[in-house]
Amino acid sequence: LLVQMFKFFHNNPASMPYVGGVLKVCRLQSVEFAWSPSINEAFLILSQQGNPFIHLIPPSIHSFMKDLDLAAKEQAYFVGLSENITNPNALPQMVVFTSHWAAYEFKGILVGRIFKGGDLIMHLATLDTNLSGSPIKSVNISETGVIPSGFPFKVKTPDALLDIFPDSPSEAAINFADPTKLMNVVYAIKSSGNLLFRQERYQMAIARFSKAIRYINYACIYNRPNGELESKMVSLVVSCILHSAFCKIRLKDFSGALEDCNEALELDPSNYKAYYRRGQAYHGKLYHERSLFDLFTALRIAPMDKATKSQIAAVSGEIQVYKKKRLRSLQADQNAESCNASTSGLQPEQR
Repeated sequence: LLVQMFKFFHNNPASMPYVGGVLKVCRLQSVEFAWSPSINEAFLILSQQGNPFIHLIPPSIHSFMKDLDLAAKEQAYFVGLSENITNPNALPQMVVFTSHWAAYEFKGILVGRIFKGGDLIMHLATLDTNLSGSPIKSVNISETGVIPSGFPFKVKTPDALLDIFPDSPSEAAINFADPTKLMNVVYAIKSSGNLLFRQERYQMAIARFSKAIRYINYACIYNRPNGELESKMVSLVVSCILHSAFCKIRLKDFSGALEDCNEALELDPSNYKAYYRRGQAYHGKLYHERSLFDLFTALRIAPMDKATKSQIAAVSGEIQVYKKKRLRSLQADQNAESCNASTSGLQPEQR
């Protein structure tokens, strides 16, 4: 994640916050940054060195937008500085916008923008949050500092032969308006996930399937598909989600697999594989009745599927074993009670 800062901090270095390195997510609005001292030091060095990326001081959002004449799609990823209204003495809060300015009002000042890694910000903005707007799962800034001159900006080395594309689709040198090229790229990324799955590298495979979905979502922002293309895209997204669910089942993350299956069924309510995977996930959580319900639903949709029949037999067998154990336990308890009752009825000399 690379941030281009404007001249605001060059002229106002005291305004750089000194707080912990965390991110706060506000769904569909912004991602708020809390800077660490190392980030503060990095930007002070940048301003002192006269970094070429520090080039603009915007007095307000409206004049800034008017001067640059930005298109709607370029209005996300800008960094703002927001004062704490409830506590004027508190340090200012950094905000990265994830939607069009017209969606809400911002009374602070723009101080920079994200120019690499914007899709990470958009991903953070979709995370589940609690009532206070903070992410349920912790999101932390793990590394900060000054990027030296001539740095190649390579995010990482590809770990699967078919996936040669950057994690962020906005950085990919492909024409997203070309459906054929887009689908070829997505299939390549998904195939890399399949390869990683066969190598039992499940976490990396999950990342590939999520990445394939990101590329499709990114293309849909600017070119809404329809007809046959939309059907293909939805089918591909559902396939990636279910592949991710299978990886999570292998990792015994059954709750995560259930979430994936529910998402897949929202997109394709008649997908038998989604019911089958959800049945597997319920089985893993030992919810046998729910598992059977989903597995029989999958079998009604695909009556000839051998894997579903095998899974039904496995779950049914476990239920029968449980019932037999339960029955033996009840019988043992009853025998113990009968024995105690008989013994308590004897006279002392008879004992």
